[in-house]
Amino acid sequence: MVFKIFPTSFAPQQNSKTALSDSDVAEARARFDPTKSTNVSYLLDKRYQWINQHLVNRSLIVELGCGSGLGSHYYKNKVVLTDVIDNPWLHQKVDVFALPYEDDSVDAFICAFTIHHFAQPKLVLQMLHKKLKKHGIVVIQEVENSLAMKLLLWITKVEGWSDEVDVFDNRQLCNDPNDPWSGNNSIGQMLFSDEDKFHKNLPGYKIRENRLSEFFVLILSGGVMKQRKTVQLPRLWLNVVSWLDRILARLAPKVFTLVRSVVLERI
Repeated sequence: MVFKIFPTSFAPQQNSKTALSDSDVAEARARFDPTKSTNVSYLLDKRYQWINQHLVNRSLIVELGCGSGLGSHYYKNKVVLTDVIDNPWLHQKVDVFALPYEDDSVDAFICAFTIHHFAQPKLVLQMLHKKLKKHGIVVIQEVENSLAMKLLLWITKVEGWSDEVDVFDNRQLCNDPNDPWSGNNSIGQMLFSDEDKFHKNLPGYKIRENRLSEFFVLILSGGVMKQRKTVQLPRLWLNVVSWLDRILARLAPKVFTLVRSVVLERI
C-alpha cells in the first residue's frame, strides 16, 4: 500500500543548513577503519551492543535508512539493510511510505539516527506498527536536542531544528519532504520525552526503554559521518569518559545528553 501525503505546513528550521549529502555516506563507509580511529570504534561498539541485545531470537529484522551501512560490521543477527537512496551495500531500496513487507510480518525495525529525517514521523511509526508482528519492536537511536546539542549544531552547521512543529499531527511537516537529508533534530525529543503524550497519540505502542546518553564520548569521536580531528584515546580512558557521561546524564540530562535510545513494542 502506498500512503499519500497531504501536508499543510512546513516550519522553517533554525540553523537549517544541510551539510550532509549522498557522497558523505560513501566517504564515511570508505574511511571506516576501527583500527585507526579508536574513539569512533568505541562509540559504535557501545551503540550496536545496545541494539544487538534487543534483537536476540528475532528473525526478520529491517534497518530503515542505513546510510553508510556500518551496522553490517556490528550486527550479530541477519539484518536487511535498506535506504531510500540506493547504494551498493544495500540489500533493498525502500521508501518508508511504501514498505514492501506484509502486515504482521516484521520482528524488528531499526531506526538509527533516521527518524529526525522523516517529514511525518508519527505517520511512519503508524506504518511500522502495521508491519510489525505482535510484540515486534522498533529500536531507535536518535539525536537528543539538549542545550549542548543545539550548541554543536550551531557550531558545525550540520542540519537544524524546529520546536514549532507538532510531531503528532500528520498534517504538518517536520522536514522538507523533497530532501532526504533534511534533518529536524528536535523530533526525537518531541516524540519521546513525554511518554504519556506518546502513548496517547500512538496507543498501539508501549515504550519499553527510553534512556539518554553520550556527551564526551560522541564529541571525542569526531563524528561518524563527518570526521573531525580529535585525540585518539585508549579504551581504558574511553571507559572513564563513558562513566563520566553517565554521571552527567543523571545530573543534567537537558544540558549534556546528545543521544536518546528508545525501544517501542507493538501491543
